[in-house]
Amino acid sequence: MNGEKMAKKNSIKLFEDKLVRSVWDEEKEEWYFSIVDVVEILTDSSDPKQYIKKMRSRDEELNSNWGTICTPLQMIGKDGKRREIQAANTQGLFRIIQSIPSKKAEPFKQWLAKVGAERLDQLQDPELSIKQGLEDYRRLGYSDDWINQRLKSIEIRKDLTDQWKGHNVEDGVQYAALTDIIYQAWAGKTAKEYKKFKGLKKENLRDNMTNEELESKTGRSIVTPLNARDYFEAQIESKKEQLYLPVRNFILGTGLSFGFSNEKLRIPYKDSYFIIDQLYYHIPSRRNVLLKILRKNLTQKEKEEFKEQIQFFNMKNKREGENDAVGLLFIISENQVSIEYVIPDGNEQSAEKLGLSTSKEFDSFLQKSREDLRMN
Repeated sequence: MNGEKMAKKNSIKLFEDKLVRSVWDEEKEEWYFSIVDVVEILTDSSDPKQYIKKMRSRDEELNSNWGTICTPLQMIGKDGKRREIQAANTQGLFRIIQSIPSKKAEPFKQWLAKVGAERLDQLQDPELSIKQGLEDYRRLGYSDDWINQRLKSIEIRKDLTDQWKGHNVEDGVQYAALTDIIYQAWAGKTAKEYKKFKGLKKENLRDNMTNEELESKTGRSIVTPLNARDYFEAQIESKKEQLYLPVRNFILGTGLSFGFSNEKLRIPYKDSYFIIDQLYYHIPSRRNVLLKILRKNLTQKEKEEFKEQIQFFNMKNKREGENDAVGLLFIISENQVSIEYVIPDGNEQSAEKLGLSTSKEFDSFLQKSREDLRMN
């Protein structure tokens, strides 16, 4: 990260009425604070840079992690010129303050300890968290009507995310994508766009909504577990289909005696179905090869399920004179392009002994094709 990536720069009040130079990282939605300014305020040192050197020398753990804690950022100096200043985010700043043996820092350290203890208590008893939330909102001047509406929206949000989780929607990027769908339907903006529209930075967006906004949004959370799953499955399938032709060209272009049979086969199985992205026939070994295009490695459980699917395919589709089918995993992601065989249980032989092209043979071709196949 560097100063150019910071979309907005500003100074904010952090300790009492004394200003600390700071930079807002719009992408990460975090403030970064000037370490020198904080140390100067807490210690009254006439040479805070020298104080920091001594602090690092007496705290070995802090010194060894200094490169992780600190981020050099462009800030305005006291002379009005821009220069690189050592900065830290809130977490890093808290760690530094813990190493300052100053009377001024002590109340701040005690506050940190109190907050940490309260959080542990709240994890053990969620009701304490609710009570703390009520007290915090009242202290901030919110009305009881607003608080009731906000707590209701929290309950609905938790119920919704619990349902997403139960349908294998992953926390993080997928939750954010579904949240954006809700905001788009309700306000015509993504959550980030709406936050910017309201002039917010690190503040919680829902805590800065009016009663009417909370009520309207609560009633229009339209992303159900079913269409959430469908949404991401459609995204994955669309991305995979873009790779069908490059993968087919690669397999056939190796000259390793694979013939193309079909693609995107939906095979009924156990009151549902499974999909084979591409089906090949390996001529020398006289067997079908069921190919799956993946974004990541399969877990052991998923591999066992794939083996069962291959066995089911053999039972329904193997013709007289053919050998048992095998699976082929084509793993394509931003950081990985690889090929791996999956051989069903009951046949412990290697691919080479089964008369198949080996992974090493594939690898020699992959070296030339990785960039063409890499998934965006």
